Amino acid sequence: MNVIIWVLLLLTGAYLIYLLTVYLLSPKPFNRIGDDTISLSKVTQVITSEELKHYWTANSGSNLLFYINPIILERTGISGNEYASVVQIGSTQNFKILVAPDAGRGLTLAPALLEIYVKGYTNPELVEITNFPLQRWTAVVIVKKGRRFNIYLNGVLSVSHVCTAMPDFDETQPLRVGNPRVGGEISLMRIEPQ
Repeated sequence: MNVIIWVLLLLTGAYLIYLLTVYLLSPKPFNRIGDDTISLSKVTQVITSEELKHYWTANSGSNLLFYINPIILERTGISGNEYASVVQIGSTQNFKILVAPDAGRGLTLAPALLEIYVKGYTNPELVEITNFPLQRWTAVVIVKKGRRFNIYLNGVLSVSHVCTAMPDFDETQPLRVGNPRVGGEISLMRIEPQ
């Protein structure tokens, strides 16, 4: 009988050690920010500049995840024909979508880009995404590690870019989403240091 108790105690102890190890070594879930769904047609602050600094400037790197369903509005003088910022990471990194529909792409794809200001340079570096999906939900993950930015669309690496210098960061600006020249929604935003 004592042997059975000892075996059960050892198995229970081993299982507890296994659970503790899995918990400590598993990646932490992303920190959810903002409302469940936010309209893209108006500018909305999602987190403060202090929160953004905490998450986005980690030495180990940072991840920003969101689901976006952008709709290009009617092309008029109001909407224009240039890129519109839909996610502003402070004032130094902006995820933009071209608001002028392209006859070759129709209304289902548009060029997009990540604009990155780097230290010591006046003009931003542009990370281009040639065919960004419109009028359907797309999962976007922006992974920043040092000078490298990787952008994933629906779990697939779309583009990787290494900046010429370290990315700049303005500690006074929050994370904002939306632009009056774009319709649609953004949802389930998450941000986390790596």
